[in-house]
Amino acid sequence: MRLESIEVDNFRSWEHGALDMTAITAVSVSGENGAGKSTMFVDAPLWALFGDKHMRSDEVVGHGPDAIAGVSLVVRDNSGQRYNIYRARKFGGPSTLHIQRETEHGTWEALHNGVNESEAFIKDVLLGGRGYDEFVASVYMVQGQHSTFTKAKPAEAKALMTSFLALDRWAGRASWVAEKRLAGEKRLATKQGALNALGDVTEPSQADVMFHQAELDSALAVLNRRKDEQAAAAAEVLAAKDAKAAMDEFIADAEEKKARLARLRHEKAGKEELVARFGSYDLPDMEAKHTGLTSLRDAYKDYESKAAPARMELGSARALEKEQQAVAERETAALEKAMNDEAAICGECGQPIKGDSRLKVQQRIKERISAAESMLRDCAKRAEKAQAILDGLGERPSFDEAAYTALERRIRAARETEMLVSDLRGMDSTEHELSAAYEEAHKRAEAASQVDYREVLARAGVIDSDVRVAEQAWREATAVVARDKAQAEQYERNAVRLTEAQADVEQETAAIKELLLAERAFGRNGIPSYLMEASVPGIESTANELLALLGTDMRLILRTEKQTKSAGAKDTLDVLIFDGEEERAFATYSGGEGFRINFALRVALAELVAKRSGLDLSMLVIDEPEGLDAGGRDMFVQALNVVRERFSTIVLISHHEDLSDALSQKAVVSKGERGSTATFYA
Repeated sequence: MRLESIEVDNFRSWEHGALDMTAITAVSVSGENGAGKSTMFVDAPLWALFGDKHMRSDEVVGHGPDAIAGVSLVVRDNSGQRYNIYRARKFGGPSTLHIQRETEHGTWEALHNGVNESEAFIKDVLLGGRGYDEFVASVYMVQGQHSTFTKAKPAEAKALMTSFLALDRWAGRASWVAEKRLAGEKRLATKQGALNALGDVTEPSQADVMFHQAELDSALAVLNRRKDEQAAAAAEVLAAKDAKAAMDEFIADAEEKKARLARLRHEKAGKEELVARFGSYDLPDMEAKHTGLTSLRDAYKDYESKAAPARMELGSARALEKEQQAVAERETAALEKAMNDEAAICGECGQPIKGDSRLKVQQRIKERISAAESMLRDCAKRAEKAQAILDGLGERPSFDEAAYTALERRIRAARETEMLVSDLRGMDSTEHELSAAYEEAHKRAEAASQVDYREVLARAGVIDSDVRVAEQAWREATAVVARDKAQAEQYERNAVRLTEAQADVEQETAAIKELLLAERAFGRNGIPSYLMEASVPGIESTANELLALLGTDMRLILRTEKQTKSAGAKDTLDVLIFDGEEERAFATYSGGEGFRINFALRVALAELVAKRSGLDLSMLVIDEPEGLDAGGRDMFVQALNVVRERFSTIVLISHHEDLSDALSQKAVVSKGERGSTATFYA
C-alpha cells in the first residue's frame, strides 16, 4: 500500500491542510515546537487508519466545539487500485469512517460506511492483516522511542520485539488452543462416564423371562373373566338405572305440574282482584273524548311554536331600545356640556378640552348619538314586526294537560282490564288440564318406585372392585415383562454403543494429545521463540550493514538466551554493542554514535516487519530524532543519505534549524491565527 495524499480539516492545530505525497521523495519538515509538524505527518494518517488505537477522546477536534475534525487519505494497493479513506469526529460524538474506491472512469464509489466494517477492510485488505503496532514499526520512528531497545531492560526489550514482530498473537492462539483442550477434557470425562455406565447393563435370565410371561398370561385370564362379569352387571345396572330415571322423571313431572297449577291459581286470583277493583267503564266513549282532546293539544302546540319566538324577539327589541335610549340621553348631556362648559374634561383621555379638540370631541359625541338613534329606529321596527306576528296568531287555544293525561291513564287501565278478562277465560281451561295431568304423573311415579335400584348398584360395585384388582395385577405383570424386554433390547443396543463409545473416547483422547502439542507449539518456547530466533540474524545483518555504511567499526549482537547459574538457559533479549572487538555499554557512546546505533537497529526492524507483513510501504517517517548534538546531527544526515535508496519517501520532522536542509526537499510548518500551515521549498 502506498500513501498518495493527506488532507485534514479542523484536525488539532490544522484548520485545513493538504499534502501530495507522490511529490515528496525526501523532505525535512521544520518548525517550532507545537506548530503542528507531527500532527500532519504522523497523527493524521495514523488516526485515519486506526482511530482510537492511535489517539482517543476529543483531542483530535480543533477550532471550536462545533467543528468536525476530518482526515482524508488516498492510498494505492499493490495492484494499483486507489482508495479514499475518510475518518471524521464531532466533539463529544463517535467517529465515522467511510471508504471509497476509484472506478475506471476516475470517479469514486462508496465501498464501506460502518466503522467496524471499514477498519476490518483496512486491516485485512489494505494492510494484509497487520495491525497498528506492525504498521508503526514498519514506517515510523516515533518521537521518544528511537532508543527503545538500546535503553530497555532485557525483559522489556523482548516484549517490544515480540510486539514489533506480532509474536504476541501466538499467545492468543495458545490460549484459544488451551480452551479447546480443556473443553475436550470435559467432553472426555463425560464420554468416559457414559462408557462406564454402558458396561453396567446385564442380560436378563431366560428362566425369569419365562416365569414372568406365565404370570402375565394367568393375570390376563382372570381379568377377562372379571370383565365378562362386569359386562353382565353393567347391563343389569343399566336396566335398573332406566327404571330409576323413569321414576325420577315421573316424580319431577308430577311436581312440575303441581307447581304450575299453584302458580296459575295464584295468578288467576290476582287478575280477578284487579278486574273487581277497576269496576265498570265505557271504552268507546273514552276513546272518542281522547281523539277530541288530541286535536285541541295539537292546535295549542302549533300556536306556542309560532308565538314563543315572536314574544322572545319583542322582549329583546324592547330591552335593547331601553338601553340605546339611555345611551342617547347620556351622550346628549355630554354634548351639551362640551359645547357650553369651558372647563369640560375629555371623557376619553381625562384632559381639559381646548381649541380644535373641543370641536373634535363634539363631533365624536354627535356620531355616537346618531348611532344610538339609528339603533332605536331598528329596535322599534323589530318590536313592531314581532307584535304584528302575535296579533296575527289571534287568541291562544285553551287546553287542559292534566285532564288529557288522566284520560289516557283510564284508557290504558280499561284496555288492560279487557285483556285480564280474556286471560281469566283461558286460565279456567288450563287449570282443568293441569289437574288431570298431575294425577296421571303421580300414578306413574308410584308404579316406577317398585324397582330396588340400590341393591343392583351395590352388586355392580363389588364386581367393579374385582375388575380393578384384576387390572392392577395384569398391569404389574405387563410391566415386569416389559422391563425384561427393555433390558434385553438395551443389552443388545449397548453392545453396539459400547464399541462406538470406546472409539469416541479414543478419538477424543487423540484430539487432546494434538491440542497439547499445538498448545506447546504456540506457547512461549514454541513457534514465537523460533520466529524470534529466526528474525535475529536478519536484524543483526541489516543493522551491521548500515553501521558499516555509516563509516563506523561498531556492530551489534542480539542475544536471546542467557546461561543461568544452574547450567540452564533463560529467555532474554540483550542488545550487545561492540566497538571493534570490545563490548561497550550503550551509555558510553556519544549522542551521534548512539543515534547511529539506534537508527541502524530501527531501520533493520522496520525493514524486517515490512518484509514479513507484505506491506509495500517503502516510506520512513522520523519524528524528532533525539539526543543529537551538532556533530551527532551531521552523522544523522550522513545516515539518512546512506539509507536514502532503500525508501521511496523519507520524512524527517525536527525543530532543529540545522536539520531543515538535511534532505533534498524542505517544508516549514508554522502556526497562525487560523491554525497550522505548511510551506514547501524545492
